Amino acid sequence: MTSRSMLRKLAVLTLGAMAAAGASARTEIQNKG
Repeated sequence: MTSRSMLRKLAVLTLGAMAAAGASARTEIQNKG
């Protein structure tokens, strides 16, 4: 496995985690609001 593919996988995981956190925060705000 090349370092480039590792970086790509890491970037995908990071974006996925950010998207999940944003979605959960958005739903919490909607539930409170």
